[in-house]
Amino acid sequence: MKRVFLPGLFLFVLTACAGGLGSGITGNTEGQSTEDFDVAVVQSNTPMVMEGDTSADVRFDITVRNRTSQPYTIRRIALQSLGGSTYRLPISTRSYEMQIAPGTEAKLEYWASTEVSDSTIGARAPLVLRTTLSVVGADGTPREEIFTGRVNGHVAVGVTKESRGGGWM
Repeated sequence: MKRVFLPGLFLFVLTACAGGLGSGITGNTEGQSTEDFDVAVVQSNTPMVMEGDTSADVRFDITVRNRTSQPYTIRRIALQSLGGSTYRLPISTRSYEMQIAPGTEAKLEYWASTEVSDSTIGARAPLVLRTTLSVVGADGTPREEIFTGRVNGHVAVGVTKESRGGGWM
């Protein structure tokens, strides 16, 4: 019986993780970087989602580190989820006017309205985000950097005992 149960549980977990999240894109939870910038996105709230809700306002804290030798001004940040999940973020943009000196970092607050498809989990499930950072250098040259990473990287899977002939399902 144990031989049947463990492979079945393993298959269930794989299906729940891959199929339930709807995307094979996992991203990195430690933050993303290029030669010139490091970007980390963290979901900083867990909105209450009631049955029947189709949207939720979610706050993301975005930390941008300037690894260059010149100051840059953050002009715009865009976020968009990739793949499906219990909630998703259609492309969303926010304008900023924040200068980052060389070797320093800035923390920005970013509120976005997400689409919720399953209120039983709420808006805290793993989500892969594409972050587009639009900056302007001290010399007036615009740049755009694109990062992909995962927020809320932990998944909990529940196993339930269903009575069908007295065994585990």
